[in-house]
Amino acid sequence: MNTTSSDAASSPHSSQEVWTAYWTEGFSTTLSDHLRGPAVKFWEALFAGHFAAGVSVRMVDLGTGRLFVPVLASSMARKLGAAAEIHAVDYAQINPATIPGAEGVRFRRASFDDTGFPDGFFDVVTSMYAVEYAEDFSRAVREAARIVRPKGVFGLLMHHPDSILAEHARSCIEQARWMREHRLLETFRALLVSPEPATDEAWKAVYAGFVAEYTRCGARKAISIAFSGAHALLQKTLEMAPQQDLQEVLAFYDAQCGRLPIPLRQWSLLAQEASRWGDEQQQAMRAEFESQGFKMETCEHLTSGEGLLGWKVILRKTDQRSK
Repeated sequence: MNTTSSDAASSPHSSQEVWTAYWTEGFSTTLSDHLRGPAVKFWEALFAGHFAAGVSVRMVDLGTGRLFVPVLASSMARKLGAAAEIHAVDYAQINPATIPGAEGVRFRRASFDDTGFPDGFFDVVTSMYAVEYAEDFSRAVREAARIVRPKGVFGLLMHHPDSILAEHARSCIEQARWMREHRLLETFRALLVSPEPATDEAWKAVYAGFVAEYTRCGARKAISIAFSGAHALLQKTLEMAPQQDLQEVLAFYDAQCGRLPIPLRQWSLLAQEASRWGDEQQQAMRAEFESQGFKMETCEHLTSGEGLLGWKVILRKTDQRSK
């Protein structure tokens, strides 16, 4: 049987493998649809200050994922009449041809700390919930300082340990652990293969516990992708079982179980990296950026009606050459 979502937190995977799988599955950003408004407003305000009719501007997004920021930048450039040359960098395997609105975006597969661009090549550098995942944060910031021109801008959205995203990540890990300990998916598969009374009773007991836990988490508004995905899978499989051949049902079930760990591994990375820059580390964050040749113009909480989403940061490259 394929690895289940309950095993994902303890499975060894490189960051590149995790993110390639995540973006290949079609996720467009760490933010769910209903939380994207504040992020969109932040980026639109930043672009409005640099994109203008007839003005040539060169921009790159670091850790671009499925090109959420570059696509937004392209739309803003067209709206404002700017002659924008937009680049995107990620070390995951991204296919821009599969992403609507990405026409004209120049994608390069590279790491945060070695993009391969010339010194001072860009007017604007951006990163949305990405640079903090770099293996060496200082080197990633140094690379951003190298490729942006003097007085150019580096705009970031970064994770915060108290954000609703970090809390969701921790819930995802906790609920995946519950699934592993109670062998939810394994027990259900055993029922499909051998629907005997004893197996059926064991399944009912496990499923009842799952429903109770699902309801409890729902009351706290903390249902994770792990739980919601498992819930949807079990419901769909129960619908299929009476109508289709057993082998077809098992093939579907195993394939979907193989997909469940994909978002979980991403949330596991988020929970780990989000702990780096809390409110108590704000001055250390400022010192880190300034040591690489940036002046911090903005460092504030990004919030929505539901709570904290992270940090919004705007940095200005000083005339001093990055070391």
